[in-house]
Amino acid sequence: MNFLQKIKLFPYAMKGYLFSSPEKNGEYKFLNQIFSNLSEDKLVFDVGANVGNYSSKILEITRKVKIHCFEPVPRTFSSITQKLFEVKNVYLNNIALSDKEGKSNMYEYGELSGVNSLEYHPNVNQKNTKIIKIEQEH
Repeated sequence: MNFLQKIKLFPYAMKGYLFSSPEKNGEYKFLNQIFSNLSEDKLVFDVGANVGNYSSKILEITRKVKIHCFEPVPRTFSSITQKLFEVKNVYLNNIALSDKEGKSNMYEYGELSGVNSLEYHPNVNQKNTKIIKIEQEH
């Protein structure tokens, strides 16, 4: 993307349309469309659940779900535990998910937990995190 293209997108970025505002970027609209008219219980995996906002929004829309939240960062997991620990049909897991078993370095941004990542970024605290393998039946 060249400089002029970036300038053209700047007003949208300032309004939150290109980044993490789920009210503006369409995420919550998507959840409403998917979960508003469920006829039966559904299973949801909230992978990288962070502090539980996504799962909380689903629970506002419907209670016809079982949500498994996966959050590998201990500090962030503590926050989601405080928020959703006693909620029926929510299962909290302090692990990461992957297509293979093993260990990986998890990079933390502290208070900016929404950008914690398996990818390295300068000036972050590194933690070792457990990864489990999930297999899909065909």
